Amino acid sequence: MRVYQYGCQPPTHNEKLVHENMRAAHKYRNVLVEIERGRRAAVRVILGQRVHELELGAEKAKTALDDAIKVVMRARAKSRSRSDTDTQRADIKLAREANKRARQALAMARKAAREEPDTVRALDEIQLRAAELRRGARALCGTYWGTYLLIEDADQASQKSPLYDGTEPNDPRFRRWSGEGAVGVQCQGGLSVRELYAGKDTRIQLHHAPDPDRRGKQTPHYLLRMRVSSDESGGPVRSTASPLPTSPGNTASSFSRSSTCAASPGPEGRRVRTTTTRPRDATGNWLR
Repeated sequence: MRVYQYGCQPPTHNEKLVHENMRAAHKYRNVLVEIERGRRAAVRVILGQRVHELELGAEKAKTALDDAIKVVMRARAKSRSRSDTDTQRADIKLAREANKRARQALAMARKAAREEPDTVRALDEIQLRAAELRRGARALCGTYWGTYLLIEDADQASQKSPLYDGTEPNDPRFRRWSGEGAVGVQCQGGLSVRELYAGKDTRIQLHHAPDPDRRGKQTPHYLLRMRVSSDESGGPVRSTASPLPTSPGNTASSFSRSSTCAASPGPEGRRVRTTTTRPRDATGNWLR
């Protein structure tokens, strides 16, 4: 699989609709973050009931290590040198070893707790409820499906991250809206570059648009059209981004997904880039 990126100018058609999609996608992402944080909190409650004593022991070991380090740091700050004693260094070493043992014991206990029949049933119920909430959030997100798939890819990646960072909860973070976002199109079954140039596909099109550079020479540019919504009859509503410099490459390759990222106008202007995945050549072999 290869990902190609090209510079692209701001949309020249349906720009408002593009940014409405980006704003809705941002809200959808934060809704999924809230669902995932809730799922993780529920899982931690279930696991915590099985390993409560070990969690307390790990917290005490971490506190003891922090206290031993603080003693040394205060002594160094006061003397402005590495004035810690052998006893203090030995205390830190012992505290680190105790903290390591406590964390390892807790990790093993959490792993074992996940395999208990009652825990498995409870975790499965949590997963089902979270999946139902995600389906409801998707139905109400207000973004075109090619765009919400980008958000769901990020959500699925966050679900695979560890439940804990040491002894502390590890949760995905909410994102502040900065005026930047992405819209996307997925070409199910792939789309050859020849089909992309033909301009007949309702999802994404690329048209040759010669544009003279500053020295008057003709340089290859392309006009990108992406589907960002549907009209009342289900037909495509597209946005057009003006010219995409350089050729997209081998016309025998095929596209599976295209995404366009855009930034709102600011002091430094606006920049847009297009990312296209082309996993197979004309014979069906993976690109290297």
